Amino acid sequence: MPRHTVTPEERAERRRRYMREYQRNRRQSLQVETSETETQQRNSMSQAEYMREYRRNRLRTAEMEVIATVEAENINTSRAEYMREYRRRRQQITEIEVVETVEAENISNSRAEYMREYRHRCRLTAEIEVVQAEVVRTQVIQAEVVGTEVVETEAAETEEENHNSRAEYMREYRRSRQSRAIEENERVLISHNVQSLRAHINQITSDQVYLTSDIILCNETWTLPNNEEYDIPNFTMISRIDSHSTNARVSGSCCYIRSSLLPSTNNSNDDSLVYTTSSRMFIDEAGGSTSISLFILSSSLYCSIYVSPLCQLNTLTEALEFVVSHTYMHITIAGDFNVAFTKESIKKTTLLQFMNNRNMTTTLPNTIQSTTSQNTLIDNIFSTMPVLDSGRYISLTSYHSPLWAKFM
Repeated sequence: MPRHTVTPEERAERRRRYMREYQRNRRQSLQVETSETETQQRNSMSQAEYMREYRRNRLRTAEMEVIATVEAENINTSRAEYMREYRRRRQQITEIEVVETVEAENISNSRAEYMREYRHRCRLTAEIEVVQAEVVRTQVIQAEVVGTEVVETEAAETEEENHNSRAEYMREYRRSRQSRAIEENERVLISHNVQSLRAHINQITSDQVYLTSDIILCNETWTLPNNEEYDIPNFTMISRIDSHSTNARVSGSCCYIRSSLLPSTNNSNDDSLVYTTSSRMFIDEAGGSTSISLFILSSSLYCSIYVSPLCQLNTLTEALEFVVSHTYMHITIAGDFNVAFTKESIKKTTLLQFMNNRNMTTTLPNTIQSTTSQNTLIDNIFSTMPVLDSGRYISLTSYHSPLWAKFM
């Protein structure tokens, strides 16, 4: 006859029967032992002592029953239940990973959406104020027409009301003009160590935060003196300094500006529309370098700087002196200084003293303690211009985070 194979269900059933039989025998044994003990103790123990001992025995019996029940339940946990629990937890982990990925993608677009919404609302507010002012002016004109047909007292009152309305209209008009002027004079600047412009130009041209800004300062561009162009839609590369050798080196910087901000020609009679550019590479004996590219527009100087890790302090100082030797009313210097701004050092102290002597302060809020994926703060934006807002945002373009500032 074929040998009968015991299935897991039969084995579990046998185990349950065995545990039930074991518990029943155990309870009977305890009852017999308790009865014998009670018989022996009744003659020598008082009623109160007998009750205390009885309760202790009952507690021990209950504990044994609980332990046996738990063991039986653990044995009955099936493979199917384990797999269901595993799939449920795995699905939760997958959902969390998807949510984190979506959040990371949304972060890069949130800044651009905010800027578009902000400018749109400013324009709507200005238009609403102008319309309201026109309504007030129409009411004033109508009141003047009606006022000519009333008595002298009413005419005087109407004239006073008209005067107040005209004053209110002028105030509204000035506010709307001021609002439009502020919006027109705002400039959004982005500074970013791109770690090779050639390798990341496609990511930059598809980043809406870049494309909605006004000025883009790129540093550590690794560009070569081969006239290769790196175009960004609606922007003009206005200044650039390439590597000082024919091989790509850790150096280089460039400046982009929105094309609509540039004059059609650079020989206008209006000095505010004339721009100038300059660039230079400073190299020391230790192999370090400082890359400088800058432009001046409307008496404001914007400089993109990259200081290599081996650059000596005197080379950095010489490069900064070259920048401030130009003529300007306001100045902004942004880039990768390779100076740990969170740690004390001679290089940091000298750099901050140089900026402070020329009324330049950092635009970054105190909440920013890191600008790289290694939690170091070596990038910065220094400026003499009034800052409306500033910060950094998450980008996968390079090891560094892009920094931005909105100037008035």
